[in-house]
Amino acid sequence: MFTITGKKLAEFPILASLQKVGDLIFFEMPLLTHLKTTDGTNYLELWCDQDKSGERSILFAVESAALEAYRNREVTLRNLLESARNGVVHLIERTHKGKKTMVKELPATNIPEEYRPSRDSYYSPTDLH
Repeated sequence: MFTITGKKLAEFPILASLQKVGDLIFFEMPLLTHLKTTDGTNYLELWCDQDKSGERSILFAVESAALEAYRNREVTLRNLLESARNGVVHLIERTHKGKKTMVKELPATNIPEEYRPSRDSYYSPTDLH
């Protein structure tokens, strides 16, 4: 996995408050999941990498209007990621069994190109296989 610069967080309580709304992209496993906090804040979790020790995903807050625009194919997933709320995303590493091992907070601009969705990453309901 790529080395990514960011601020390691000892605690990240938002994870515990997230409720799964549904998967937006699924191919053998969830690749993009819509989550919400108890106060109604929308988050997207984008799976991006794995190795023998675990998996890595990017979690970022998204406004309701932006999420709707994505679902209506007006903006791309890449646009959503690059315009994450406050320009901040969270890199989450987990074991293959789902146990969180590390969270880093970082600017969306620090995400390597290899982890970014393609420039034409418009939503497609057929991505739910």
